[in-house]
Amino acid sequence: MVWGAVTFDGHRTLKWIRGNINSSKYCSTLQEHLLPLLEDAFPEGSSTLIQDNAPVHTSAETRAWSDQNSVNTSVWPVQSPDLNIIKNLWRDAKLSLNKNLDGCKTPDDLFRRFENIFYDIPNPKIQNLYHSNPRRLKAVIKYKGTLTKY
Repeated sequence: MVWGAVTFDGHRTLKWIRGNINSSKYCSTLQEHLLPLLEDAFPEGSSTLIQDNAPVHTSAETRAWSDQNSVNTSVWPVQSPDLNIIKNLWRDAKLSLNKNLDGCKTPDDLFRRFENIFYDIPNPKIQNLYHSNPRRLKAVIKYKGTLTKY
């Protein structure tokens, strides 16, 4: 599994989580990768972590970790991938990766290639996705939580 985070101004982090994910492994990933990102991108401390309702995101252990580390999280409807811009970034990075598989012989090669693609996503693209959130929210409301064009 690959975990990543990106801010409006382009700060980003990526982690390859080998094996199955559980709350403990997820909290360790947040500790190692999210906290440094937040400290760098938001020195004043004002940010919100957007994540879906995967069990590791909503577990008691993860909620306790978020509280202990003063990480604000959002509350999302159960079935709402249309609201999370990281899904768009994953899709674009995967499409680019599929076009650039030459020389990838191992899983490590594949991750390094994906990592390069992810870090090369232009900041204006990320900002456009953030700016699209009000339209995304309106579309989800209009279509009563069903699929939207996003």
